[in-house]
Amino acid sequence: MTQLAFGTVAPTSRRAVAYIIDAVIAGGLGVVLGIILSISVAMAGLEGALGVLAIGGPLIWLVMLGWFVVYTLMQSGKGSIGMRAQGLRLAQETTGAPLGFWKTLLRNVVFGASAAIVVGYFTPLFDGSGRFQGWHDKVAKSVMLDARTSPLAPEAPRTRPTQIPPRPQAPMPTAGAPQAAQNPLFPQPVFPQAGPPSLATP
Repeated sequence: MTQLAFGTVAPTSRRAVAYIIDAVIAGGLGVVLGIILSISVAMAGLEGALGVLAIGGPLIWLVMLGWFVVYTLMQSGKGSIGMRAQGLRLAQETTGAPLGFWKTLLRNVVFGASAAIVVGYFTPLFDGSGRFQGWHDKVAKSVMLDARTSPLAPEAPRTRPTQIPPRPQAPMPTAGAPQAAQNPLFPQPVFPQAGPPSLATP
């Protein structure tokens, strides 16, 4: 297998087994929901069958859409159920870090579109670089790694913003505090003060 700076590329055989496991889970969920809907239609009779189908059909579609979102979330993190069973993880092709939800979603959409014409299943075999990147991997810039020999790349440490200490404020003068005497710019004249009248006679 091809050795990268951050891990080993997973073999296509294990990728195929992981996909089959995930497909069986999704298909089984759809079959169970279909059986429940069929039983509900049969119990509703002819009059209520259309109402059950009108409600049950969109409900099944929403459940399957929810599973697709959950499946994408698992892939973008530690891996789907099939990937974990086979020891695989999806990573960025340049750093080996987790791919993230939106790029994983793009990867799954491209894979679904290419698989609709069958050739999408085999595009990883067309890659001559040894990374076995299918069309969906090349668009999302992803690579499937062997999780057993490729530990998860650590995330970059988050730097805490520096806090600026508060500026000290000058103390406000209190109401009863005496104010400092100010020197006048010009001296004031001093006038003699008249004392009390004297009682002595001349």
